[in-house]
Amino acid sequence: MDHTRHQEEQLQQRQQQHQEQQQQCSQGVLDIEGVLGMVFELLEPRLLAKARCTCKLWRQVASDLQVRKASFIRHWQLLGVHGQPRQLQFFETAALASFVRQHVVLRTDTLQMLAVRHGLDVPGLKRVNNLMTEHSLHSRTHLFIPVASREQLQGQLVSFAFCPLSKRQFAVLRGGLHQQQQQGTGAGAEEEHQLHVHSQGQGGAGQSSFKLEALEAKLCQLLGRSLHVDADTAKFYLGEAGGDIKAAMEAFAQDLAWEGTTPGPIRTAPVQRWIEGKAGL
Repeated sequence: MDHTRHQEEQLQQRQQQHQEQQQQCSQGVLDIEGVLGMVFELLEPRLLAKARCTCKLWRQVASDLQVRKASFIRHWQLLGVHGQPRQLQFFETAALASFVRQHVVLRTDTLQMLAVRHGLDVPGLKRVNNLMTEHSLHSRTHLFIPVASREQLQGQLVSFAFCPLSKRQFAVLRGGLHQQQQQGTGAGAEEEHQLHVHSQGQGGAGQSSFKLEALEAKLCQLLGRSLHVDADTAKFYLGEAGGDIKAAMEAFAQDLAWEGTTPGPIRTAPVQRWIEGKAGL
């Protein structure tokens, strides 16, 4: 009995020592994680991705959202970031072409004018925004304008937006600290709300509104397939025709014929009709 009791006491002591060692090891790991986090924040995003392939501890620390944000901000010399992208790999894969500005489309805007103003070319502007034709411009509420140089990113606040039309993730410039102070928190919140509405879509208030939107989306999809255009262009012509698909197809055919036979710098039929006062946009 005494021998059995002695063995039980030794087993309890060993278990207690093992628990104390585990606690000490866990405290040491926490200290190591803090040091690794500070070091990893100084790495470039692509090196941070390589660090995650080293071991489990490095992967855990390098996958932390705050570490990735800090590395991203330091690499691109930003003032800060708001929110996070759909896929966190964007922090490592982002290039200069991933940074854009958001431009609200005006009735007098043309792709040539926007390209000249921002030092871009028209094909590049079309490619970023997935514009099939020039007259697709006025079927959009806003465009994404690529940043021309890395110097334009210095001291800028950035938020993230996913464009459902081009199926691309963008980092949208929101201005520097001075511009943010002038705009105020209310204007910034409203802008973020509009961006969220564009990225995620906005449903109807009631069931009937939802059914109407679903029907309109289906009509636009069918019209877009028939005309080989994007959904926004189909929606534009469907709205001009008052929901009549046949009239929308005829209007599109007339615009294509007009653009092919009319010389001059402005060859966008909807814009020309608006200039002449024959139709609105």
